[in-house]
Order: sequence, then C-alpha cells, then structure tokens
Amino acid sequence: MYSFQELHDKEFEFLSLDLLSKKFGRHITRFKKGKDKGVDGRFFTSDGMEVVFQCKHWNNSTFNQLLKELEEVELPKVKKLSPKQYYVVTSQKLTRTQKNAIFSVFKSYMKNADNVLGLYELNQLLQDYPDIARQHYKLWLAATDVLSHVLYKDIHERSSEKLISIKDQLRYYHPTEHHKKALSQLEKNKVLIISGEPGSGKTTLAEQLCLEYVANKFQFCLIQYDLREADKLFAADREQIFYFDDFLGSNYFDALEGRHDSAIIEFIKRIERSTAAKRFILTSRVNILNAGYRLSDKLRTLDQEKYHYLMKNHSTVDRANILYNILWHSSLTDLYKQEILKDKKYKNIVNHKNYSPRIMNHVVNYVDKSLTSEESYFPWVEQTLNNPEEVWANLFDTQLNDHERLLVILVIANGHKMHSLNLKQAYETFISNYPLPTRGNINTAFEVQLKVLINSMLKTDQYTKATFHSAINPSVADFILKRMAILPYIERYYLSIANAHSFTSLLGLRERNLISSDKVEQVVNTIWAAILKDDGHFDAEFIIAWADEKLKRKVNQSDLKNYVEKLIDNSDDILQVDPGYVLPHFKRLYSDLNVFALKELIEEYLTRHAELLEWDLHQTAIELATVIDIKILRQVKEEIKSVIIFYWKQDFRTQLIETDSLSPSDRHDDTELLIKIRETIEDWLQHYDYVSFNASDTAEIVDTIDLAELKDLLRMKELMTPSNRSFQLEKRSGHGNIKTDEQSIEELFEDLKFT
Repeated sequence: MYSFQELHDKEFEFLSLDLLSKKFGRHITRFKKGKDKGVDGRFFTSDGMEVVFQCKHWNNSTFNQLLKELEEVELPKVKKLSPKQYYVVTSQKLTRTQKNAIFSVFKSYMKNADNVLGLYELNQLLQDYPDIARQHYKLWLAATDVLSHVLYKDIHERSSEKLISIKDQLRYYHPTEHHKKALSQLEKNKVLIISGEPGSGKTTLAEQLCLEYVANKFQFCLIQYDLREADKLFAADREQIFYFDDFLGSNYFDALEGRHDSAIIEFIKRIERSTAAKRFILTSRVNILNAGYRLSDKLRTLDQEKYHYLMKNHSTVDRANILYNILWHSSLTDLYKQEILKDKKYKNIVNHKNYSPRIMNHVVNYVDKSLTSEESYFPWVEQTLNNPEEVWANLFDTQLNDHERLLVILVIANGHKMHSLNLKQAYETFISNYPLPTRGNINTAFEVQLKVLINSMLKTDQYTKATFHSAINPSVADFILKRMAILPYIERYYLSIANAHSFTSLLGLRERNLISSDKVEQVVNTIWAAILKDDGHFDAEFIIAWADEKLKRKVNQSDLKNYVEKLIDNSDDILQVDPGYVLPHFKRLYSDLNVFALKELIEEYLTRHAELLEWDLHQTAIELATVIDIKILRQVKEEIKSVIIFYWKQDFRTQLIETDSLSPSDRHDDTELLIKIRETIEDWLQHYDYVSFNASDTAEIVDTIDLAELKDLLRMKELMTPSNRSFQLEKRSGHGNIKTDEQSIEELFEDLKFT
C-alpha cells in the first residue's frame, strides 16, 4: 500500500486530482498554492454548478489536527464558495467514524461520507487506474515492486508463483561445480545462456541461480512468452534478475518466426548498459541453440564464449550428491532404497553413461507401478538408464488409452502452451471427425481424460484465471514428436488444433530429420486444400500462417485465385490478425507473386496498423507500401514517424540514464545539458534510416523534458555507479580434496538413513 510519504503537498495534490479526473471523467482545473481560497481543484457540471476539491497531505499529523484545520480554516471558505459538491482528500488513514466526522462539518456541501477520501480510498483508485501511478515519477520510483504488481499483475503473479515453486525445490538441489562456474560467468558478464542436453539440469541450475540473486535483494522477473514482458517490468533503478527458460522454444523455428532473436539481442544490450545491477539468465537445449546460431544472423552476433555456458557431464561426486539428495527427500520406501545401497549399486548409477538428474528424479519419485517386489526395483532402474526413452514409452503405450494419447499429441503438436478451452475444442473436433475406438464403457469426456494426464505427462499452469497445458518436461515433447513422425495422418492433429503456431512443430520434425521434406509437403498440401474448402472452421490467423508456408512452394494459379478471393471475402477478419503474420504474407503475395487484386485490402491494413507495428516490422511495412501507392507510403512513414517520436517522448529519460549519453557531471549546466540532450536525440533518430526527421521533430521531444527531474535522475545515477556501490554474492568455502572421489561417494551413501 502506498503511504505517499515520498510526495510533498503539491505532488500529492496533483496525484489526487489526476486520480479524481479519471474517476469523474472530467478535466479538473488546478489552482496555485496559496491562492486556492479553499479550492485546490474544481470543475463545473453541465448546469453550471461548481464541484470543489480540497487536498490535505497531513499524514504526519493527527486526525484531530486535521479536523480542527477543516473546521476553523476551510469551512468558512466553503461557506463563501457554496459549491454544489465539496470533496476532501487526505493522505491520512481514516476510519468510518472519522470520515463521518468530516462529513458532519461539510454536510451542507457533501452528498455523503463518500465525499471524503483517505489513504485507503486513494490506494483503491490507484488500483482502478494504475496508469496514473506511472505518471508520477517519485511515486513510481519509490514503489516499483508495488506498481509492477498493479500495472502488470499477470506478469508479476507469474514471477511470484514461479519463485515460490523454485523455493519449494531448494531442498532437492545440490550446488554443483556447474553452479559455481555459471555464477562466476554471470557475475562477470551480466548475461548467461545455459544450454545442455535434455535432463542435464540446466533449468534447475538457472532457477537456483535466480534464487541466490533474490536472496541478495534482486527482484525476480520471469519471462514466460517474449521480451515485451521484461520491458514492462524493467526498472532503471532496481537490481533485477530476468529469467527466460527455453527461450528458443521446443524448436527454433518458433523463435525465429516470431522475431525473438532480434528482441533477445536488444534486451541483452539493455542489460549490459544499465547502471543498476541487472542479470539475465536464459536456457535452451543445446541442439536447438546450435541450430539457432546456424540459422539466425542476429544470434550469430553474440559472443558465444562470453555468454554461453554449456552444461556438460556432472562430475561423479556431483552425480552422487544429486542422487543422494533426491533419495533423502523422496517418499521411496526403505526397502527400495536398500536395493540401491546393497552391494554399492549406487556406483553403477552415478557412473552410467546416460545418468541425468531428470532420470534420477524419475526412477526415485515415479516408480513403475507394475513392479512386483523390491528385488525388481534396481533392474528397472538399470533398464531405464539403458533406454531413457522407455520412461515415457511405457507410460504412453501401456498405461494410457487412445483418447488420453490423443490429448498428449494435441498439446505437443500445438507448439506452445495450450489454453484449456482450445485443447477441449481440438479434442472434440478430432474425435468428431475421426472417431477413436473405445473399450467398454469408457467415459470419453474431455475433463475425465485430461485428469489422468496431469502430473504424469502434462502439467497445468494458471495465469490470470486462464488454464494452460504443456508437457511436464521437454523430454515428453521430444518423445511425442518422434512418435508423431511415424503416425500415418498427422495432418489430422493440425487440422483439429487449427492454431497458427502449430506448423512450427511440423517444421521442427523436419529439422530433426524425423520426417522427410516430402512428408512435410504432403501435410502442407492437405491443409492447403482444407483451407480452400473451409466454410468458417479456421480462423484468419491459422489460414495465413499455413497458407504462407504453402506459398513458399509451387501453387497453381487457380488455387491462388481462390485463396485470394477467400482473403478478400474475409477481409474484416484479416484486418484483425497480428501484423507479424500478415505483412510478410502480403509482401509475398503482392511483391513476389504479383497478386495485385489485394491492393485495396493491403492499403486498408497498412492504414489501420501502421501506428501499432512492432519496430522490426517497420521496414517490411515501408517496403510493402512502396510497391502499393506513393500516397500510402507517405501515410505509413508519417504514422511510423509519429510512433517513434511518441516513444522517445515517453522513454527518453530511461534511455538517457541507461546509456552513457549523459554523465552525472552534465547536470551542473542547464544550457550545456540541453545541447547535449538535443545532440543525443538527433543521433538516436538517425538510426531509423527508413524515415526522415528534422529539427522540429527533435525539438518536439526536447520540449517534453523536465530538466529538474532529469538532473535528479543523473544524481541518482552517480550514487549507483560501481565506485559507489557493489554487488557480491556469498562465496562458498570449499573442502580439501583429500579423499578420492570413490571414497567420498561411499562415505556419502553410508550416511543415508532410513525412517
């Protein structure tokens, strides 16, 4: 809750009146301090009656002092004014009795006690109108965490929930040599991309590194989908740790199609130039990351030696400690634990070539229910280590029915976390079009079938009252993708899902050489034919995403004509689709395939969306407008130009402080400071080489600058420079390496006690 102690009386007054302007939907005129005659703000009703506001920032005074001031000083003024309505706003915490006492003083000019607003009511208004908080610099700066919760509640809740989950897992974690090395590299370079084979422990390592930073007063910021979430939570003055797990997705086509590679590079640069301590941890499977480096020009610009940390095999001692830790905290029966200790069989486990923390967790916490005795436990463990994929094969093939298997495949084929309602629709569409065999009186209802899968092959995430489903871990997705490759009619899954992102999982199958290019061609052609015959089942985004894949191949003119007519007939829907799908698609159709019939639709789309485009689509929009019409080109450029100017008017403070464009010493001379600001802005604007800026554009941005506020920021920057502040994580003390690894492991397991 805000106490407003950071604000002086006029700042409190401005905040209060901004909130009330929002509440009443009216402009409130403000009056200078000392001349208010009982009026800090007012507006007139439609019938000419005056509504007056009086603000009292008396949070360090008693209520009796406030009441006396209102009775003896303000009441005589109000009697002279005789307004239709009078409001008192104070930063004090008011009880119902206290509000009624103030109402009694002004009851001739107040409707009821709701005309009195105290600290609680103001905090409620800030929750109702969170954008107001960001407009008040000191309030925003003093309570970044609170405002992150108010303004971006969905993202903040995800971070909080994830942090709780990470803390819950702490007991199962053993800090390995990888932890120490990765921590050192992260502290040195601020950014760390952890990669490794599936199950190597890269995600666990990343999460526990995050927890260590949180213990050192860093704010934890989870990135769930893309970097726009991080931009919302980025606070120039806060120590923050950003975490983006599996940032390239289950296959890198997803990230590259979504232009995430460019955003990643830009955010890394932002982390590096921030004066406040920032850290950024990303994870990816090593094969996906390597493919990303190969295919993305942007990712190739990264200094891999500087940022990349590869999770290679754990040392034998670390393997033993991980296994011991999992065993200690597990609910595995003592008889089963004895089987691992008997004849020091744990050595076979920690020395196995396929050892991984994930497999250890599985064989300890997800024991095969078909085992008939404790003697059969260790042979099952060895069999699992020898054939890791059988972990999921046994469950998928022998323990699930056809309907449950269908649900798992649909989630993985979707290519993203899948909304529960979308999964239900896809499931019901599939079994309606392609009925599955049922045994006995099986209940095929969606909810019944899904329940079996949660916490076995799928997991559920709750975000702002919406439910999403995904693979319980990446190895499930790997296993299912391999299974999909041998299914005879995989296009049926994509047609049932009808999701624009789903084609990325198909491309992932091809990239891993699990299916041939001919098979991909067959699937794309089948879906293309379904699109041409579609009577409304598919949404516009799905149509464009899959059709664009088809148009990279040979298409006959008749089909192309039919498709274009479909786009035109559904223009209202097309106009609502994300520009990231539409603009490249229009460019392919108009520039590459000479489909000029789309000219009017493209013009309207550009006109509607030019001011809403992401930065990396500006160039595409301009190239498309260039071949459409000179008038449209001018309009698009003007819209984009307006967006850029608006951005810098809003964000120049952060950019000036984060970069080295201005130094703390610049704040001492206003004239020189303004010159330097103008030169810096001109330099920034030159980077947008696809539009032209002039001196008046620069002046428009400069005119919004509050020099006093900027100098306060520069003063803060001086206080936060490395010479004035430092960040050090606790150093761990090591133990002398006197014993051999084998002796250390034996002594470790000798201490394993039983309940």
